[in-house]
Amino acid sequence: MPAAATSITATYSAIPTYTLTVNGGNGGGSYTAGTVVPVTANTTAGYQFTGWTGATGALASVSSTATTLTMPATATAITATYSPIIPSNLKLAISGSNLNITVPSSVSSISYQLQYSDDLSSGSWQNLGSPQNGTGGELIITTPYNPSVPRRFFRLKLY
Repeated sequence: MPAAATSITATYSAIPTYTLTVNGGNGGGSYTAGTVVPVTANTTAGYQFTGWTGATGALASVSSTATTLTMPATATAITATYSPIIPSNLKLAISGSNLNITVPSSVSSISYQLQYSDDLSSGSWQNLGSPQNGTGGELIITTPYNPSVPRRFFRLKLY
């Protein structure tokens, strides 16, 4: 104990917080530096998660839909990125003078564009008709078929 009366003053200062923005996922908010924040990517019908972009240096994993971010001492933004799921069960049929491409389970948020090339080495593709919007169910794309063209390659572009 001191011999004379003594006063002690405690001084407090606010601990700074920084904003985390999570685009296409969850976990955003205000956090202090060093806080380990769980972040998750949203699920989107017809799309697959392809990774995180933005300030990814603080992420535990850039390729996991559920991961953690150690909050840095600065505002930070990350974005979950997605690509359309490519249908694997397309059906091709020639009916008279038409080529029919059937997408059994099309996704309503995706457009499907049929394209062709007569020479794959050129890397050039031409659109056939207009893009077709997915229906949420079966989608049939029909285009004229010319059997006199000996080699014609087709692809279905999704966007």
